[in-house]
Amino acid sequence: MSMFLATKKRHEQIVTLKNLQSKTALFMALGITSTATLPLIIANQVFAQTSFTDVQSSYWASQFIQELSRRGIIAGFPDGSFRAEEAVTRAQFAAMLNKAFNKWEK
Repeated sequence: MSMFLATKKRHEQIVTLKNLQSKTALFMALGITSTATLPLIIANQVFAQTSFTDVQSSYWASQFIQELSRRGIIAGFPDGSFRAEEAVTRAQFAAMLNKAFNKWEK
């Protein structure tokens, strides 16, 4: 019986350690992500109209969209629209990340 209790206690320690490791990894990933994207999110106040035909200056994200466009991280669509209400595809997100990280490396 004592062998069973020792094994059970060891299993609980392993589960606790794995739980702690996964929480630590999540915390680190969130920290890295927020640190990496924070400069992209913080933008100076801009009063000019955005360069996209479908984004009005009163739109809640227009300042962020304009700043990311100015930095060359986002480009919108060939017809001059941004389509802010549409979901971002994996390819679009990957392209934005690639452009953002390439800008930081220079």
